[in-house]
Amino acid sequence: MKKQFPLVSINIPTYNSQKTLRETLASIKKQTYPNIEVIVADGYSRDRSVAIAKSYGSKVFYAQRLADARYACFAKSRGTYVLILDSDQVLHPKVIAECVKLCERGFDAVTISERSIISKGTFV
Repeated sequence: MKKQFPLVSINIPTYNSQKTLRETLASIKKQTYPNIEVIVADGYSRDRSVAIAKSYGSKVFYAQRLADARYACFAKSRGTYVLILDSDQVLHPKVIAECVKLCERGFDAVTISERSIISKGTFV
């Protein structure tokens, strides 16, 4: 029997992300989808990134480089589906539910549009 709400792992690499991380995690808390785990791989931040992540119930691990952080998050993920999210991105409240619905219908991957908190100095 198929699970009604398969687990979704949201993976977030961080490094000195305290300026944006709270808003990113708040957007995850506002999701209408009920079965989400958040995994943060921190690059030994010198700010409050780790404390912020923990205050939102995220599982926190450490990794020296971005590629290592992405791998660490994936290796620790228990979800049927994995979303890689940057620490300056926010999600629409229904995006996880909509993506899971598409994946359950047979899509192998889903690309979502994003809204970044940072508007200056990015290529997006």
